[in-house]
Amino acid sequence: MTTPDSFRTLLTTGVPRVAVPFTDGTSDEELLEAIGAGLDVAEIRIDLFATTEPAVVLEQVQRLGAAPTLATIRSAAEGGGWTGTDADRLRLFEVVLPTVDAIDIELSSRAILAEVIAAARTAGKPVIVSSHDFARTPPLEDLEGFVADARAAGADFAKVATLAQEPADLATLAALTIGHAGDGLIAVGMGELGPASRIFLPILGSALTYAAGRQQLVSGQLSLADTVAALADLSPTYAAAGDERHTPEP
Repeated sequence: MTTPDSFRTLLTTGVPRVAVPFTDGTSDEELLEAIGAGLDVAEIRIDLFATTEPAVVLEQVQRLGAAPTLATIRSAAEGGGWTGTDADRLRLFEVVLPTVDAIDIELSSRAILAEVIAAARTAGKPVIVSSHDFARTPPLEDLEGFVADARAAGADFAKVATLAQEPADLATLAALTIGHAGDGLIAVGMGELGPASRIFLPILGSALTYAAGRQQLVSGQLSLADTVAALADLSPTYAAAGDERHTPEP
């Protein structure tokens, strides 16, 4: 596990960073393979675990902690697998917070948002407040409104993921990213035009991009190998960071 400050630093140095989502079905071999291939952050998708019994979840989260960890319990309303109660979801966040390096919760999860952020503050862990639109890319002013709302809610990082259906959608995400470069915005495009966004948005200043491990969990993700290779070719900053970007802190 990294320290909270080192996780924040990891995402604010200006070097593109790559996250890969994992579940309780991820083997130790796959995790170590990803770390060696250029993984920066292991996103632990607890909402996709086979069981959400707290003790079992904590055991699996600890097992996956060989890299900086981001715990996500994505709601079904925003494309995730969580269909349980708000109380149980809050409890899982509280259980894993001492073990993980950061958490991700949707702005739309208003019933528990303030409590989850308060628990993260008590634990000293950074929070990504996210929004996922699988139907469209909203106008830039709407996305700016989300970023402002996420900040007001207490986000350390604001994440926007939208369906990119045409070049204008990518232009909107690019404008948002450029406008917030360096202040902790994470921008992602999904769908057929999503793969390009996974490369050029981090180059423009998105704090984190997401790639697929052995299994693609979200549309628009490139493989980890392809993501790392493209960033190394196209981002001088990423290429110059070399192996340092792959080395988790003790």
